Amino acid sequence: MDLLMVPYSSDPNLKIIQWPLFLLASKIPIALDMEAQFRGKDSDLWRCICADEYMKCVVIECYESFINVMNALVVAETKKR
Repeated sequence: MDLLMVPYSSDPNLKIIQWPLFLLASKIPIALDMEAQFRGKDSDLWRCICADEYMKCVVIECYESFINVMNALVVAETKKR
């Protein structure tokens, strides 16, 4: 069971270590709800997110994955031209 909690890296394009999805899946809606309701500085929101290590990991992983997808789409579009 301890092996399920070990981080891994499945995508070489991501510059982060990925955690198993079952550890992070519940944190995504919480982070999105926290962001939607937050009325303050971005740095204060980031401090709240960093208070939970798994939530910090999921936000970073989602951001890096989004950047990776966007870069792939832009490169694919450029190659088509």
